[in-house]
Amino acid sequence: MPTGLSRRELQVLRLAHEELGNKEIATRLGIAPSTVENHLTNAYAKLGTSDRRTAAALAVRDHPDLSRFAPTPMADVPRSGVEQKVRGDAPALDREPAGSDDWFLPAPPRRLITLIAAILLFAAVGGVITTGLVQLAAGGVAALSAVAPPDAVLATDATKQRE
Repeated sequence: MPTGLSRRELQVLRLAHEELGNKEIATRLGIAPSTVENHLTNAYAKLGTSDRRTAAALAVRDHPDLSRFAPTPMADVPRSGVEQKVRGDAPALDREPAGSDDWFLPAPPRRLITLIAAILLFAAVGGVITTGLVQLAAGGVAALSAVAPPDAVLATDATKQRE
C-alpha cells in the first residue's frame, strides 16, 4: 500500500466514506469506538490531513480496490460472557448477521457452486453404487462357494497340471 495504511485503517476509511459514524463503524468491525478513532487518527497522520472526508476521499482515490477491503465479519464472532459484561455489549447472538458486503473476498459465482455440488452428488452416488456392487459380488461368491462341490477348486488346479 503506497500510503502505508494498514488493512484495518483502510476498512475504517471505507466505512467513513459511506458516512458512518464512529459507533456504527465500531459495530460493523466489532471493535470499540475509541479504536475506530485511533485508526482514523493514524490514517490522518499518514495521509497528511485532519479531515475525515478528505482522508476517506484520498483513500478511495489512492486505493481504487478499496471496496474489496470490506470489513471482516468480526461483529458476528461471539465473545465470552465475561468480556461482554466488562464491555457492556449485548450478546453477540442478538446482533444482526453480517451482510455479503462485509466479507473481504467476493462471493463465488452461483454456477460454480452448483457445478461443484453436482460433481459431489454424482461422486457420492457412484460410491454408494460401487459399494453395493462389491457387497453383492461378495455375497454371491459366498453363496456359490457354499453350494460348490468340495473338489471344485482342486479340479481346476488338476486341469492346469495336466496341460
